[in-house]
Amino acid sequence: MPYFQQPTPSQVSPAALGLPAVMSAYISARRPADVAREVESLRKGGCSKFTLRRLDGGAMVDLERLGAARYAAGLQAEVEFEGPSSPAGAVSGGAGG
Repeated sequence: MPYFQQPTPSQVSPAALGLPAVMSAYISARRPADVAREVESLRKGGCSKFTLRRLDGGAMVDLERLGAARYAAGLQAEVEFEGPSSPAGAVSGGAGG
């Protein structure tokens, strides 16, 4: 009889456990309305993590884009800015800052 070794949790994929894989998307649209439209479309396709490209160094335009993305993505999605977190990023960058 062949010997069978039980796989460790790190060797089992989320799909094999019946868990959905996390899909991630990179958003670079400039206008908040375009950001929301892109996030909404991707969210319907199953994406649950969104990373926004900074266009204005974290200033008002970026914060408007972040708000639009969060609103379109919903409560169960993760939305954050790209790059390392900063004091401004900790306030506006989402979970895990």
